[in-house]
Amino acid sequence: MIQRTMLGLVIGIAALSGAACSSSSNSGSEPSKSSSVSPDTTAAAVSNSTGGAASAIDCVGLKDDFGSLTVNWQLIIQLPNQASVAEWATLPVGSISEFGQQLDRLSALQQSDPSVGDSIAFMSGANEIVQRGLSGDETASPALAEYLGDDVSGLIMKQMPFGPAFDAAGC
Repeated sequence: MIQRTMLGLVIGIAALSGAACSSSSNSGSEPSKSSSVSPDTTAAAVSNSTGGAASAIDCVGLKDDFGSLTVNWQLIIQLPNQASVAEWATLPVGSISEFGQQLDRLSALQQSDPSVGDSIAFMSGANEIVQRGLSGDETASPALAEYLGDDVSGLIMKQMPFGPAFDAAGC
């Protein structure tokens, strides 16, 4: 039952985040970017938050990472409900073992919107505990439950700063 509920939650959130990611800040003068464009041809130049030189951001690649991160974050929120950390690596959806790499790549969005850094830092803390659990540490489940707390809405809201960061990056 928990797996069906979790799968439904993941699919619903992924659909919502996909819709949010597909919205564009382009005005009518610029064609919209589609996911059929290869990642190496869709990049946005952004200046860093200190006004430094512009750098290119791989919008398509980061949107793919954000889609995966969204699914994985939903799973991580639910992990303390699993009976044993041995079940964590066998979840039928997501790729929680890759969550840290997704966070690392998405940290590039801090150039366009530094507020995404708080979410990345919090999610990274959760990821450290998850990685312990994936390695078999049974203390990871209660540690993750304590770290995440009871505010599921607040945890889901940790994803929200990414939308404005994508917009600010021109994605």
